Amino acid sequence: MLPPRQLVASIARWLPPRRAMAILPQRPQFSATDLRREEQLQRRILRAERATQLRLESLSAPPKFSQLKSTDEVLGAYEAKRPVLKPADTVAAFYALGQLTRMPAHLAGEARVARDPRFGALRSDVLASLPQLNARQLSNALQAAAYLQLRDATLLGELCSHSARRAETFALRDVVSGVYSLGRLRWRDEALARPLLERAEADVRGLHPIDLANLCGGLLGLGLAPRRLLGGVVDTAAAKLADFGPVELPSLLSSLASLGVSDERLLRASASKPRRPPLDPSEIGPRNSSCDIQRHSAPQADRLPDLLPDMNGRALAEFSAALAAAELWLPVALEQISDEAAEKLSFLRVADSLVLLAALAQLRWDRPPATPMLASRLAECASPPPPSRTPCRRRPEGGGAVRCRFAPKLTAAVATVRLPGERSAPLGAADAAALAELCGALRHLRAEPPPRLVAHLAAVLPVASSAAAMRTLERDHRRALAKLADASREWAGVR
Repeated sequence: MLPPRQLVASIARWLPPRRAMAILPQRPQFSATDLRREEQLQRRILRAERATQLRLESLSAPPKFSQLKSTDEVLGAYEAKRPVLKPADTVAAFYALGQLTRMPAHLAGEARVARDPRFGALRSDVLASLPQLNARQLSNALQAAAYLQLRDATLLGELCSHSARRAETFALRDVVSGVYSLGRLRWRDEALARPLLERAEADVRGLHPIDLANLCGGLLGLGLAPRRLLGGVVDTAAAKLADFGPVELPSLLSSLASLGVSDERLLRASASKPRRPPLDPSEIGPRNSSCDIQRHSAPQADRLPDLLPDMNGRALAEFSAALAAAELWLPVALEQISDEAAEKLSFLRVADSLVLLAALAQLRWDRPPATPMLASRLAECASPPPPSRTPCRRRPEGGGAVRCRFAPKLTAAVATVRLPGERSAPLGAADAAALAELCGALRHLRAEPPPRLVAHLAAVLPVASSAAAMRTLERDHRRALAKLADASREWAGVR
């Protein structure tokens, strides 16, 4: 008998051939549960991939320094991301620090943040990245240095040098920002200032109100007064006067006055409400009477625009100082300024009160209650605090009173401004009250009076204090004259 394998082979030899069936791929059949599970898995995979991508971006992308709220956050974020930051990110951190600090221009010395060790690393990185910056980034770096009051010769020299090479590519906004920053730093770099001023003079018509104010502020800081450029600024400001806000208009007028430009046309237009254009002849019909036509076409009285209530103390002081520098006497405007100053007296700084009082005195505006209230405010701020609120300190030699830091400013102001009653005779009640307040403040501070004030008192007191005149005066007027006479007698031994 054959083995099984050989038997099968012999049988297959005699059987007819069979066709083998092909195995074709078939689509698997999934249930609804399997499909839902597959969709859930796909969503999980997509969420995981998105989370991984966001994590990688957070590790490699620079932080948004402009959204940080404090200088410590900016310096901390910069220190953490410093190895992966680009030059543009370095300038962004530097500019964010300047925006958050923004030191007043009149203060001397660098900002407190400049003493932070992390800031030293940032400053060195800014200096190293200057060759790779574009025009806008160079402008932002210069503005940040101005806000931080950084007068480092190395940093400013390199920054101005690279900015001068790219001055032709500066946008108009960068031109104004560069002039403003140089003026804020009092840094006169001829190589950079010359092309910037030429560009500003050529495109002055395209400047916005804030740009005009910043440009004049920068020129004032640099001590430059190019007449053609300032003439273009005045013409542009007059054409765009309706676009000015409560901060830009006083700042521009004050800077122009300090630069020796007092345009009466611009000042009158600034102190008046914009007039409605005359009616078109086609609009005149049966309903328009002659009275209506005359009312629309007649010029309105001089008065400040509606932005006066939004002006702060500094804006009021700048506006009044511009009027005083031009010796432009606008009664309605002065009345509104003095009334607004009286309402905001508690919010006025000492410097603003001093400028306001000096401007009103120079313009011979003695309308109460503004003038007496401003004088009282100065006397109150200039007087030292009572002993109960004064910290213990060593008494100065000779037993003299402690001189307040406001005494030199008050003495200098009295020596330079137009004194009340200097150009009017006899001495009025408001002038006498203002003079009495000033003299009282000087006597309280034990300050030496200016010779001009002593001579003025000697000239006006004999006429005002005569027996015939005293009988016709009111009690407050007589008291003010008595205070002036007492001050004159006390200072007689000084001079």
